[in-house]
Amino acid sequence: MTVTPPPSIGRIVHVCTTTKAGDIVLRPAIIVRVWPDGSGGVASYVNVQIFMDGDGSDSNDGIGTQWKSSATYDPDLKNPLTWCWPPRV
Repeated sequence: MTVTPPPSIGRIVHVCTTTKAGDIVLRPAIIVRVWPDGSGGVASYVNVQIFMDGDGSDSNDGIGTQWKSSATYDPDLKNPLTWCWPPRV
């Protein structure tokens, strides 16, 4: 059984976000705030600084980072504004 580590400030995660065209893309991000879930489990929400591609295709017009609030944990990253741990390589 794999145990999901709790998120903490400064950790790098993957975040699902959208481009200007509405395509769902995966981007790296750093956790800047953790919102505890109140039950001692994995946090319900985290705030992140997303590192964008910078080619203008992302929804931030090529700015290097984008701040997002209340991203939820989803190991499958199927919806925008969800996050998961990067795979081990």
